[in-house]
Amino acid sequence: MADRIMQLQSYDTFVRRKRFVLLTAILATIVIALFAVGSGSLHIPVPEVIKTIFAKGDAQSRTVIFSIRLPRVTAAVIVGAALAVSGAVMQCVLQNPLASPSTLGVSQGAAFGAAVGIIVFGGGVVNSDSAATAIAINNPYIVTLCAFICGLISTFVIIIISQFKKDLGPGGLILAGVALSSLFTGGSTLLQYFADETKISTVVFWTFGNLGSAGWTELLILAVVLFASLVYFLLNGWNYNAMESGADTARSLGVNTRAVMLISMGT
Repeated sequence: MADRIMQLQSYDTFVRRKRFVLLTAILATIVIALFAVGSGSLHIPVPEVIKTIFAKGDAQSRTVIFSIRLPRVTAAVIVGAALAVSGAVMQCVLQNPLASPSTLGVSQGAAFGAAVGIIVFGGGVVNSDSAATAIAINNPYIVTLCAFICGLISTFVIIIISQFKKDLGPGGLILAGVALSSLFTGGSTLLQYFADETKISTVVFWTFGNLGSAGWTELLILAVVLFASLVYFLLNGWNYNAMESGADTARSLGVNTRAVMLISMGT
């Protein structure tokens, strides 16, 4: 009985520590975001940023913050949260602490898909004038769709490998991801070899990533997708807790591990 009480106390301490770390991270993110919104060629103090967000700032601050800086900073926060969630879910369902979109080849697969959308389907252009050269995505929807499909293909390849090669181990799964990354990187390089310099520049620009074109419409789409994914993961938290103990243990507790893995990796 005493051992049981000590275990419960230890678990409560563990939960409180996790909540404290999560709360600290959220507060730190908010503070850093406020400083980021105020930083730039036009410096805006944090108190002024807060006043402007609550519709009490001057016209210049409102224009700079709401039209330029706040959408970019918000996009960075949402994308960072989405990457964190995806990494945590991958590590849970694959039972591999090294699992992430970059180590398993998912990011490289998405980059290859974007290269297909830009080079093959003409989704990228470069607008040049006498003053500067601006690289832009001509058709962001076809590029996004191609990137999503190829990233999904890479994800399902990893799922198949993890299911049919159970003796592969965490290290072997990462090596399989590295091989998949090399395959997609080689495919992207091959496409660039046959493309003109305009499309190559656009592929490189897309690969680097850019938050400058983030608008409130795109942010709404990102936020809805992230919120829906979070709701699903939270509602199925018990299943993920069970899978942390191993697929066999989770199945013995009534968890459909195959369905959880397919939905989680696809999400």
